[in-house]
Amino acid sequence: MQELPIVRKSLAVLLDDYYANDKTSLLTFHFEPASFSSSLDRLKSCSIKHASIDNKDFYILDQFFLEEEEEEIRELFEKASYSRFSYGSLESIDKGEKPGRSMNNQERWSLFSRYPPAIREVYKLFSTLADQMNADLMTLPWELCHGKASAPSIITNYHEEITEESMLNGKHQDCNPQGMISFGIPLLYGQEGEFHDRQFINGDTGKPWMISLMLYSTSKDFLPSEYQMGTVFYHDDGQEALKAHCVNTRMVLFEGDISHSTDVSKIPSEKKVWRTSYVFKLVMNPKKKEQNLKEDFRSLMQKGLQEIEKVATGLYARV
Repeated sequence: MQELPIVRKSLAVLLDDYYANDKTSLLTFHFEPASFSSSLDRLKSCSIKHASIDNKDFYILDQFFLEEEEEEIRELFEKASYSRFSYGSLESIDKGEKPGRSMNNQERWSLFSRYPPAIREVYKLFSTLADQMNADLMTLPWELCHGKASAPSIITNYHEEITEESMLNGKHQDCNPQGMISFGIPLLYGQEGEFHDRQFINGDTGKPWMISLMLYSTSKDFLPSEYQMGTVFYHDDGQEALKAHCVNTRMVLFEGDISHSTDVSKIPSEKKVWRTSYVFKLVMNPKKKEQNLKEDFRSLMQKGLQEIEKVATGLYARV
């Protein structure tokens, strides 16, 4: 039986000139379909919570990792290097916002390509999902650049504090398929070289499902509900919908066109703590025209799925 996930690389095709420059990297990575027993067992035993934000799906996976893996992940991100400044948005830069930190291209590549055993379980999960759902699961292009802005497909953000201004200015989507996407997603049930339309409803029948998976890590004395710095998710009209606490080794999987930002920190001045988020921006591409991957994923997660409680119209409880 296959023990290691296979990751295949390819080059995406730009469909316009917006990101056409020397800094853009069109490398994409495909997680070859293979069902790993460890992934299937973990999905059965872990805690899975679900919410729907304007008909866009949001999931929280807790207790997916073993206890020793939780410590391995914490140590990994504590010792990692973060050489690049990280801002919530271009507005934040212009306003002189105090930046967080993230990995530069070399640091990101080192982590992605030389992954430790605990991170390997994430890759095995991706391969398992691709196999179970009969889909091609791939990353977005490695880095799309335009002017001062860049959009990596895999990124780690490190924060010791978040101001309210940064939370508000940092609101963003990881993708916007109903607006326009700038690279081609192959139409796997079409002719060779054919792409999906550049505008589509995310996860609609026969269409790609663009999702993000975020893996949190925190310092040992980090108190998620008190110190915050989780992630705030918003409705299409900009109103707050849900806050997810930053819990060590928690995974949050959500549709990439849900607007979100890092929650403001509430850390006592004498405390020195940190949190990271390791984010994968992904495309789940159907192999058949009649497939609805969004519905298929919900069915796969259905056993033991808990719906997150609503505390008011359009507002979910903190989780």
